[in-house]
Amino acid sequence: AAVAFACSVASDALGRFPPTHFPKGGRALRALHRVHSSIRAAQVLLLALLFGICTSTPRRPMALKLGYTILYVPDVRAAVAFYERAFGLASRFVTDEGDYGEMDTGNTTLAFAAEGLADSNLSGGFEPVRAQDKPKGFELAFGCNDIAADLARAVEGGATLLEDVREKSWGQKVAYVRDENGFLIELYQWPSQAPKTDEATEQAQAVQKEAS
Repeated sequence: AAVAFACSVASDALGRFPPTHFPKGGRALRALHRVHSSIRAAQVLLLALLFGICTSTPRRPMALKLGYTILYVPDVRAAVAFYERAFGLASRFVTDEGDYGEMDTGNTTLAFAAEGLADSNLSGGFEPVRAQDKPKGFELAFGCNDIAADLARAVEGGATLLEDVREKSWGQKVAYVRDENGFLIELYQWPSQAPKTDEATEQAQAVQKEAS
């Protein structure tokens, strides 16, 4: 657009000297007229290209952003306290009514809402998650730096162990627990996140392993 505008300005300026007004032998002005004609042609070409780009390239719709994962629970305050205790998460806030609360989990917020809100939001009702039922077909997944230690803290904090730590063929370690309300939680750790130990600690661990 800037180039097209510059061409337009130059063309208008040179166009003030039409060839019929050139004095005999005005070779310089005649040369300028030829330049003027070339600029006019370039201007038309640039405008045509710009018009083609603006009309032929459709705008891509803005991608959706995952903002919240909301779990409907019988007691919001108890759920917030459990996730603080079992997984070390920090609470962002809980409403005064105790019907909604959020954890500080970065760009995607983990939140809890009272089951009564689900009843008011969904005219057809909903099926609540209960600890005595089989796990539902979805999970929350938390990345770990030390999966063994994080799993131990979760169980100590009240989580129910479903699957102990095991390593997948691609090197990832995973474990599964359920929270107090029965929601399925995965803990995972990639090989690059494994805790680093010094040589003395590794030797002590080797001795303990041989002794056992």
